[in-house]
Amino acid sequence: MDENKRDKLLQTGYRIPRSCGHCVNGFFTKSSDFGFCSVHKYDHGKHGERQLSVHRFGGCDEFEPDEKKLALIHAFVEFMGP
Repeated sequence: MDENKRDKLLQTGYRIPRSCGHCVNGFFTKSSDFGFCSVHKYDHGKHGERQLSVHRFGGCDEFEPDEKKLALIHAFVEFMGP
């Protein structure tokens, strides 16, 4: 990454939030921002226990970074934040 670009990003407080889309527990198809979490389940009123459906940009306290997914954001991984 260009050093001037990096400096400007730092100056602006730029960050990429930790999200389900970057977590080892988030599973999504390429065509949808909705998927499911392999950690969290809930009791669906009609159908019993189910995996929790989540949005790619959401997140929770049990975030675990997925190195393969983070590799897709290249040098911007430095800006991963809370």
